[in-house]
Amino acid sequence: VFNLTDVVQLTGGIFTIYYLFKLSEKIWYLNNIRSFKLLDKKFQLAFAIKLSMISFFTSIILSIYSFSILLTVIPPSPIKDNAVKLFIIGTSSISILLFIISFCFGLMLSHRTSGPIYALNSFIADLTNQINRPFKTREQDYHKQIEGMAEQIRKLTIKRNSDVE
Repeated sequence: VFNLTDVVQLTGGIFTIYYLFKLSEKIWYLNNIRSFKLLDKKFQLAFAIKLSMISFFTSIILSIYSFSILLTVIPPSPIKDNAVKLFIIGTSSISILLFIISFCFGLMLSHRTSGPIYALNSFIADLTNQINRPFKTREQDYHKQIEGMAEQIRKLTIKRNSDVE
């Protein structure tokens, strides 16, 4: 069965994948990427789980709504039993896939928040050990205002060290 919306979605998906590869160097700054590890494990896992649970339960609610419509629209027949079984398998698979994708996306988003805080801790530790260096966040990081705060801390440290001498 020809469905125009399926064709439009497929075309959009193909264009999206094509441009992600074509413009990859402009989208992802290879020299500006922090290695991916859990910097603040408790925060990052909690954030990812919350985001994935919201996505999962939204999917379940929409599935239940769609299931009730399916049961009322299709008249009783052997086709209905098969359609219900396929619907349950399909929506369950999609809900689980959405949970996994949302979890990974939550880890990625939380990494952009935890990264600058982790880097600031390292910067302050260096200042404590009298290692004077500039502080810079990555392009994709959130909380860019931490750079200004770090510069103020660095200037105060330099001033305090010069007053002591």
